[in-house]
Parts: sequence; structure tokens; C-alpha cells
Amino acid sequence: MLVFVKKIRLEKGISLSELAEKSGVSVSHIHNIESGFKNPTIKVLCKLAKALDVPCSELFSCD
Repeated sequence: MLVFVKKIRLEKGISLSELAEKSGVSVSHIHNIESGFKNPTIKVLCKLAKALDVPCSELFSCD
């Protein structure tokens, strides 16, 4: 599974701090997800998607 949080966040011009504030997910947790060190839960993915104003399905791809 590939997570596209960073790509979408950067396209929208949102900083890690802004995304953390909007989503309620810590900066360090988002950083770990974006770096591939952690896999997000569905709950966290949905929080990030809502904060980024995209559907949850846009944040991942199963190839």
C-alpha cells in the first residue's frame, strides 16, 4: 500500500503543522506515515483525508 499524504499535502500547500492541527494527528505521526515508517489506521487516514478535503480513497493505492 502506498500512502499519498505528503504528495497531496504539498500540492495543497499545507505544512505538517497545519495538517496536524486540522486533523488532530500529531506532527510526528504524520511525518512517520509520510516517511513510510508507520502504516496509518483507517481512522487516521480518514482524519487526514478530511483535513486535506479529499476522499479517503485518494490517500492510498493498492498495486
